Amino acid sequence: MRPRRPSSAALLTALTAVVLGACAARDATRQVNVENQAARTEAALVAAGDPDSLEAAAILGDDPESRLRLIGRAATAAPARPDILWWQLQLCSRVASCDPQPLAAHLHALDPGNGAVWAAALERGARLKDAAALQATLAAIANSERFSVYWNQSIAHTAGAVIRVRAMEPKSAFVAAIGAAAAQTIPYKRMTDFCRGRTLQQAADLATCRRLATVLGRGDTYLTEMVGLYLARRVWPERSAEYRAALEARRVAQYRTQADDRLTTRRRLDNTWVQGRLELLATHDTEQDVVLADLTRAGLNPDPPEERRLGKWLPR
Repeated sequence: MRPRRPSSAALLTALTAVVLGACAARDATRQVNVENQAARTEAALVAAGDPDSLEAAAILGDDPESRLRLIGRAATAAPARPDILWWQLQLCSRVASCDPQPLAAHLHALDPGNGAVWAAALERGARLKDAAALQATLAAIANSERFSVYWNQSIAHTAGAVIRVRAMEPKSAFVAAIGAAAAQTIPYKRMTDFCRGRTLQQAADLATCRRLATVLGRGDTYLTEMVGLYLARRVWPERSAEYRAALEARRVAQYRTQADDRLTTRRRLDNTWVQGRLELLATHDTEQDVVLADLTRAGLNPDPPEERRLGKWLPR
């Protein structure tokens, strides 16, 4: 008797199982390779032992307790580095046994104009639903000069340390550093939630929100600046000078970021480009300054063309 020929459906099912099995094996191998590279990178950074390397190991790590120990070592080695202390404060807030208040006080002493010092306190007040603490913390942020998350410094120091220990090629180190910096916990939503609705009917709260918009507008990243400009358009009348200034600032920021994105897309994103970008990050305080320098260096006009007049952005 001749064997029964399998149906097309059975063949398809078997083929699918083989393909899925092969894909799962490749994914598992890839994951192991990623984990091995991460472990090798951390080991190399810890072995280097300098503040930048310890900071990079902490920023790129996974285990909260281990990351906190590493950043503590970096802070001990470089006690006058606000970017390291900022990350110590960030990582402390993720470990239940760590008290962030002494760290916040230390960072405030090092960088008294930075409202981001109170970010952890703002999250804590919101979690505990402590309205008085929330208002006091927002007022402290609003009375600051600016809101800095040490974006440029974090990326430059982290990528630079990884490159120096030869754990990754520059472009991979750059991407890893940006990913880590972007994973910071910043309570933007706590601020925007406070500055709406009934809150704005109270004169003191409205004044806090208006100052808060100004402080965030002086942030060291475009994201922070945009949150500040969003708040400004919420807390000022549409035809006021402050509202118009926020629209103009948004117009310029959007034009510059789009122009820089197009410029970056046209370039070859290789290790040479990354080294140049890291030099800009290391020598400028804010993301906005880096974009302006990049556009200027490329011979491009950093200001929007005249035909994109402010009037086109105003509400009808």
